[in-house]
Amino acid sequence: MIDTERGNPPTLELAAPGAWAGPSGGRSAQEAAGARLRVLLLAHAYPPFPASGSMRAEKIAQALVARGHHVTVLTAPAVEGERGMRLRTADLDVRAIRYPRSPRFLWIRLRTRLGRAGNGEHDLGPAVRGTPPEKRQGRGPRHLGRSLLFLPDDEQGFGLAAAVHGLALGRHAFDVLYSTAPPFSSHLAAWVLHRLTGVPWIAEFRDPWTNNPVNLKPRTEWTDRMERRMEALVVRSADRVVVGTRRLLEEMAERYGPASASRLLLVRNGIDQIAEGATSPRRRPCLLHLGTLYGSRSAQALLEGLGRVVARETEPSALRVRFVGVGSERHQEDLRQVARGLGVAGETSFEPWQAREEALRTLADADFPILLALGQPAQVPNKLYEYLGTRKPIIALVDDEGESARLLRRAGGHILLTEDTPEAWATALGAALERARGPEVAVGSPEVLRLWSTERQFDRLVDAVEGKRVDSE
Repeated sequence: MIDTERGNPPTLELAAPGAWAGPSGGRSAQEAAGARLRVLLLAHAYPPFPASGSMRAEKIAQALVARGHHVTVLTAPAVEGERGMRLRTADLDVRAIRYPRSPRFLWIRLRTRLGRAGNGEHDLGPAVRGTPPEKRQGRGPRHLGRSLLFLPDDEQGFGLAAAVHGLALGRHAFDVLYSTAPPFSSHLAAWVLHRLTGVPWIAEFRDPWTNNPVNLKPRTEWTDRMERRMEALVVRSADRVVVGTRRLLEEMAERYGPASASRLLLVRNGIDQIAEGATSPRRRPCLLHLGTLYGSRSAQALLEGLGRVVARETEPSALRVRFVGVGSERHQEDLRQVARGLGVAGETSFEPWQAREEALRTLADADFPILLALGQPAQVPNKLYEYLGTRKPIIALVDDEGESARLLRRAGGHILLTEDTPEAWATALGAALERARGPEVAVGSPEVLRLWSTERQFDRLVDAVEGKRVDSE
């Protein structure tokens, strides 16, 4: 299904979250708003750690500091051997904490020494790229043992170290505890600190935990049950629960009932910069996909659809598609071979990972950003917000009723696919080519995009940390 013109879906309005007890354990919101709060942020990834979650953690810290609060970040080492203070200013301390290797790592190392390991990843059984979610759950002692290596994830060591370091800071060292996940071991560490110190706790879910369709780890019925209990413990214990998408908010509100729904708060990743106007597409428009192809994501149907468009165009090389940061050099070469086999080698390029600033310049130079987000109905890739900020038409493969589709339809002017087939891609790419030959148009409602701006979203987050009432978006 291709969707280029569709009205906005109705918005579900949940009860507006009420004010919580406040970061002083009873202080009024007015008093809290005027106080300099000391916030302990547990974030496994923090810049320059090369993960998308690090950008969200940095936005949290920056927003709190901008409002006059002090933030201490406990994070994983960004490079091998890093330990101690990474950054210290008057308002921000970033501490890289060393932690024990995960059981998964130790298991791989043991098998390597015994001469039984292959590439590490595949030795863990079903936790491989592209394995359907329903086939990752298994039975038997061996599969149970593998699944325990990922309970709740493979960063158990970070959770343990974060709890120990947090306790070492002292019971009165901070006023608010904030944990962001995944990895969900961060939430378990925060739960321990919350129980032992009594400090108010905000738990953030950037992605779904137990209902995540992009769950690549080995599982059993028993570990699934344990993770559901862990998630429930976190949601019911935290004073506030922040989520990154409305779809996830709706799912958690339904799962945990009105008492928990009243403590849920939607804070989107946010658009850092919003372009003022349109740019005219070049004669040979450039389509761009930024980022890795993980889970069940594949470029196969896209490339086949591109082949059909190229075959029917009278003008050779009518468009080109760039894939930047899709994976390792071996993965890039595999994709090049596929492109050669389909006759689109001249219309495609597969390039290595780029640092953020370079990637943003690459995005600014493109005409049509490409989003591959099918099978993630409750999630919104961070790059979608960067794409939206360009005000360029986005070609998006999304779930029809998913969160990404909601955002794109509400913004308006984008090209949506809900089926990953060569036919659908050929139609979408053809639509992009027709737009490129027409007049320049800036897409996306400026009013809606400003509502999703980083400044607007994280102002709401800081209001919540200060104990103020925050209305639903």
